[in-house]
Amino acid sequence: MTKPLRIIVCTKMDLAGALVLNTLLPRLGDCRITVLMSEKTRPVENSVPELAEIKFFERDLPIDILFPLLDRAGGEGAPLLTFAGLAARHDIAIESISDLNGPEGEAKIRAFAPDLIISARFSLIFKPNIYEIPHFGTYNVHPGALPRYAQPPPIRLAAGL
Repeated sequence: MTKPLRIIVCTKMDLAGALVLNTLLPRLGDCRITVLMSEKTRPVENSVPELAEIKFFERDLPIDILFPLLDRAGGEGAPLLTFAGLAARHDIAIESISDLNGPEGEAKIRAFAPDLIISARFSLIFKPNIYEIPHFGTYNVHPGALPRYAQPPPIRLAAGL
């Protein structure tokens, strides 16, 4: 019998990150999973009114207001879950990380000994000391063509925001 794959999923702590996890986690079967969440925001997201509005609807409203209400109401049978609901349903650790590449972040990742890292909408950049750890590699799902759209998702750029 082979041992289950060990996978780290990295995503952003926002509404899209919750959707990523709600889609991905049920498909990972018997894999051992841990989730690292980035809470990073850029200063421009608070200084440009249009970006502040997007940040409010993508991050602040769901994380600070809606998700706590949903968690208090219980949602064990709900088709879509909050981060707390996902952690409980899939019996996984979901934790915030701010310095992925530093000694503490690297030690955390090495201690888990991942076979694979999946990054989707994660707002931290992987350096070689991290992306070279997993045996099967690190895979990044990015909302825009890199490197041209390495900052805000292209929807914001196309809208002139």
